[in-house]
Amino acid sequence: MKSLDNMIWEAKHGNGQEKLTENQIDLLVSLLGHKCRTHTKDKLHRRLSLPLSLFKTYGIYSRLDIDEKSVEYTPGQDYGSEITTLRQCILD
Repeated sequence: MKSLDNMIWEAKHGNGQEKLTENQIDLLVSLLGHKCRTHTKDKLHRRLSLPLSLFKTYGIYSRLDIDEKSVEYTPGQDYGSEITTLRQCILD
């Protein structure tokens, strides 16, 4: 598994995955869009479909681990508010 932070860094430096796969996007929307409206889930899907090199980097991305079959978030203190923060960073 790689963190989203590492994936973005590798994409920006030309030696990593250019985009998330459709399966990875679906897993992330499922995790980050839980209890969100359809409009927000659609925005997340569109944003996650962009090339990783266009993403801004945030420290919280280092706690989001992604591989082809799963997505895991390791919370610091408050899982719910950190998922909200993570979603806001991606939509930024």
